[in-house]
Amino acid sequence: MLNFQDTIGAANATSSFVRTACDILGPRGDENGVRAEWIAFCSQRIIKSMVTSYHNNRFNNYFEGAAALIHHKSDIVSFLKNGNLGHSNLKLESVDVDAHDPCTGCCFNIS
Repeated sequence: MLNFQDTIGAANATSSFVRTACDILGPRGDENGVRAEWIAFCSQRIIKSMVTSYHNNRFNNYFEGAAALIHHKSDIVSFLKNGNLGHSNLKLESVDVDAHDPCTGCCFNIS
């Protein structure tokens, strides 16, 4: 958790999780994203990715992204946990930590 102390107070944990997870898994992800790997993981499980882009801080994008993350909660945890990625970065670590954090969101508590 020491890696993420600089972000305390910038946004609440759930909002930060939605934005960051959509950044790395969504179709308009940034350079730290793993969209291609996520799509490959989903196709192996014969599921369709519902993760959207969190773009321009639009109100509806936040809720669509949050709904998609709740829908894929166990898939996201499995994706990040099972060594599907050959690399790691601060955003991936942040999403992984937040996915397991009981304070992140009421529906994302996974043990």
